[in-house]
Amino acid sequence: MQRVHAFLSRLFGHDNTRQKRSQIGKRLLFVLLLLSACRPQSPEPARLQLQSAHAAKIQKLILVYTQSAEMGLASLRDILRALPETEALVINQFAPNSAAFRTFVTQLLRDGIGRNRQGKPRVQFVQEESAYGPWPRDQALVDEQGLMWVSSSNLHQLQATMLALDESYGIPRRAAAFSFTGASLLRSDKGLLCPDRLDTVYLANYLQGPFLPMASPAPPEPFHLDLLVMPLNERVIAVGDDQLAKTALLSLSAEEVAKVAEQWVAEYCAAASNVEFQVVEGRLKLRELNRPALIIRSLLEEKLRIVAALSQGGAFREAVQAEPDYVWDDQIAAHLTRLGFAVVRVPFWPAAHGAANGKKVYGLPMLCYPNCLVWEEGILMPVYGIPVLDEMAKTRLEGASRKTVYPVSGGALLGYGYSGPHCLTLEFRK
Repeated sequence: MQRVHAFLSRLFGHDNTRQKRSQIGKRLLFVLLLLSACRPQSPEPARLQLQSAHAAKIQKLILVYTQSAEMGLASLRDILRALPETEALVINQFAPNSAAFRTFVTQLLRDGIGRNRQGKPRVQFVQEESAYGPWPRDQALVDEQGLMWVSSSNLHQLQATMLALDESYGIPRRAAAFSFTGASLLRSDKGLLCPDRLDTVYLANYLQGPFLPMASPAPPEPFHLDLLVMPLNERVIAVGDDQLAKTALLSLSAEEVAKVAEQWVAEYCAAASNVEFQVVEGRLKLRELNRPALIIRSLLEEKLRIVAALSQGGAFREAVQAEPDYVWDDQIAAHLTRLGFAVVRVPFWPAAHGAANGKKVYGLPMLCYPNCLVWEEGILMPVYGIPVLDEMAKTRLEGASRKTVYPVSGGALLGYGYSGPHCLTLEFRK
């Protein structure tokens, strides 16, 4: 105690004049500031830097397959074929050791797709009955360290499934303290592209920006930015164009329309595995085969009816003409150009006509060519069996990016689920 008294005496002195008291106050303030600086501070919460949307190789891929007729085996096989060295984790709804699961795995991995060039297995499977939607990107984001963050919301009933993945699956993951829709957050070289209706003030507490908001429709209209916008490299961004698609669709002859519709039906039946079809007197007839079903029959028939109706009596052309003009694509393209990006326009069909409560009841599927999975050397692009549009999108993407385009088939399966390769995947980049 005497030592403390002596220290304070030397520091402040014993003179009680006003000047001395002022000096004492200043010295005391200095001591308090010094002590405050030495006190441990609560660290600022780390904000996540998302991995690039266009650069680096893809080391691992999460895919989700459900039986709700949203995508088929052909799409999954095209994805795995285009990335022969990539490890994949396929979350699916099939019961372990069931006949449907064995059929699914056998068809998916035929022709050696399940092994890399060294002959080692590269595909794992997770059976999860509660998985609802095949859109893992809505539920999770991956940062530049390769860590998967799972949203605090439960989109498509995938939260528990993705949090259950651990080191045994090679998936480092964390539960995020915030809610997000990953399909609407795309990291470009200038910042995070996102719809302007997102609460970026809230997201800025957790994600590194800057945020680059894009014009977007207000809820409840469904809108995910990756259906319309995709960075191809550090300077080029693909943006959909509904007028490009409209012109091409109206140029199709009745015979070409019939061929497209028939191809879509064939893809559905092949994806289901247990049905085949024939057209009798202009009507679609299904015949059940003695095989396990990979798609729920009622959901399959619902979408098949829509496709079959398109080839009847000019319904296809009427649906194209009835589609309202889409304004958001041009606004976004103009905004990105002002930000200094080079913009390449590719076909896009919003499929608003014939939709009710976010669900297609009739009309064309969405044709979302921008919904690509991009890496440093290639682009996984959806194709819809419409040659004039498929070729136009491929040519424009390859020319703008100098990357190889790999087609992902699925046609109406992808489009009626408002999906594409980017929606269906969640990647981990090297």
